[in-house]
Amino acid sequence: MSRLTLFRVGFLFLILFFTTTAKAQKEAETFNVDSTLYEYYQRCQEYLLEPVVLNMSDTLFRMAGERQDERMQAVAIATQLDYYYFQGTNEDSVIHYTNKVKEFAKATHQPKYYYFAWANRLITYYLKTSRTNIALYEVQNMLKEAQEEDDKTGLSRCYNIMSQIYTIKRFDSMAFEWRLKEIELTEKYKIENYNISQTYAQIANYYINQKKQKEALKAVIEEKINPVVWNKIYKREIVEGLFFEKGRCNEDEFFTYKAIDKADKIIQMIPAR
Repeated sequence: MSRLTLFRVGFLFLILFFTTTAKAQKEAETFNVDSTLYEYYQRCQEYLLEPVVLNMSDTLFRMAGERQDERMQAVAIATQLDYYYFQGTNEDSVIHYTNKVKEFAKATHQPKYYYFAWANRLITYYLKTSRTNIALYEVQNMLKEAQEEDDKTGLSRCYNIMSQIYTIKRFDSMAFEWRLKEIELTEKYKIENYNISQTYAQIANYYINQKKQKEALKAVIEEKINPVVWNKIYKREIVEGLFFEKGRCNEDEFFTYKAIDKADKIIQMIPAR
């Protein structure tokens, strides 16, 4: 390799390095976290499915402790839980790290991570492995605890998981009632809830199955399903005969509402968390 080629490769590497670092610093500011911790957390995510992430998470926990950042310490333990959750082959470790996250979150007053580990990891693990009765038992215990502590974040997660369980059991009306509770609680107390768009989509889908198109459209408008067209996939027969109206601003919104009015089902997919 010539010196000129080496120089070009090295120069390109430097550009990529500084671009990535600048991006990490900007995201760290957005999430209000130390940029060094955030950058190392991103490295952990790159190796999330590899055993090495367990030791990396220990390092992240230590680094966060040195900076007195209890939130990132909770994230570090949760990353170890994520490894076993996504592996899906070691139930004892899922249970162990769920309890570890819960214990740390309880001791440091971080209910967000406490209920995340319980609902979105342990109970969801049981659902993924087709053990709905165990999942229901766990969520009933979680609901009781959240009610006793009047923890709105915990209640929101309980309602969401309850709706998932009854959907799996095909008790659609009961799942619908739990989704309404989740939406009401989220909106009333302005709870951070990344599931809410999916919940609105499921509400809309229930109304469509009940031949209540107006209620389905209302659920879409109130959300909370983003009406832009570029993030959706449509069946051909749904959009045949539908066109953007010339000269109208935000024309994709009008298109989306018309498409939903013709639909017999809405499915929303979100990234695994």
